[in-house]
Amino acid sequence: MMPKLMFIILNILDCVTTEIGLRVGLYEANSFMRSLFSINHGLGYFIKMILALVVVIVLTLWHKEHLFKILNIGFSIVVISNIIWILVAVLIL
Repeated sequence: MMPKLMFIILNILDCVTTEIGLRVGLYEANSFMRSLFSINHGLGYFIKMILALVVVIVLTLWHKEHLFKILNIGFSIVVISNIIWILVAVLIL
């Protein structure tokens, strides 16, 4: 799979798992996103995805596509962490 596409998919999965986590009683650990969510959840997700697209465009224009491997590892860890926290919340709460 192309690293750029994987980056976008992982960002979408982060949004989905974050929303599920919020619905089961967890909170957003990222203070920037938490402040956006206090205004509007949709706005927070919209800005997050716009920023992800900006990262794709900038890294592509600067010929730094190799950095997607590192970013994808990081976002994979975030998504896995979200899933673990959701499972813990569902099993304990």
